[in-house]
Amino acid sequence: MVVTRHTKTSSEEATSSEEITGDTYRLRYNSTKERFEAQRKIAEKWFTEWAKPAYNLEENFTGYVITGAYLIGQNTFFLGTVGGGSAAIIQAPTGGVRFSTGGGGGSSTFLGTGVGALQNFYRPDKEIFATFEQKIPNAPDLLYNDWFLGFFLDDDNYLGWNYIADAAVDQWFLITKAGGVETVTKVGESPGIEPITLRLSITDSLVRGWYNDEIIIEHTTNIPNETMALLYNVTNRAAAVKNADLLSINILNDL
Repeated sequence: MVVTRHTKTSSEEATSSEEITGDTYRLRYNSTKERFEAQRKIAEKWFTEWAKPAYNLEENFTGYVITGAYLIGQNTFFLGTVGGGSAAIIQAPTGGVRFSTGGGGGSSTFLGTGVGALQNFYRPDKEIFATFEQKIPNAPDLLYNDWFLGFFLDDDNYLGWNYIADAAVDQWFLITKAGGVETVTKVGESPGIEPITLRLSITDSLVRGWYNDEIIIEHTTNIPNETMALLYNVTNRAAAVKNADLLSINILNDL
């Protein structure tokens, strides 16, 4: 997992405004941000995947895990459960963390950046580019499962990707919710058990999401203007253990 931040000092000056553009990739100088950017085109929309000064979003995770307590990298992630559950490092080539709910209904396991001063990942006047790779490893886990990846303040203010599977709903959707009013766009298909990639591009006026680099969704309404925590959560909707794998996280936070 990787969490990277963009910071800039007054001594860093741009030396060129030239742009090199290909069909799906371009290198350009962003005069508004005063930085060089490598941008990728996915589903006909450009997003920044590398910036200087910043970090490469493809760098490997450089942190460590204290079992049952928290995960530490370039920022601190707190692990918690409701009604039982656990999280464990995946001992497989894909790596990542497997979240398991408790056996009782309505239990959940979550990973987040906490509350108060730690709500520092999303700020209304800054940009965020986030990439999550995840999968639901077992076919039975596709039913009565709820998985959220995004940014959260409280039940009335959050945004991100949500997957709900029960008797009526079985698909991913992008959600933005501010002051209790939400905008929801469903992807329109049910995921399988293979890994998928979910991306978010966030500004104060636009939230753009890519589903598996194939479907793109844009929201311009009900975008929270609060500072939020990063949150990943898996919950069951029936009395059975449900698993979900978080394989990687990449974040470019323009602070």
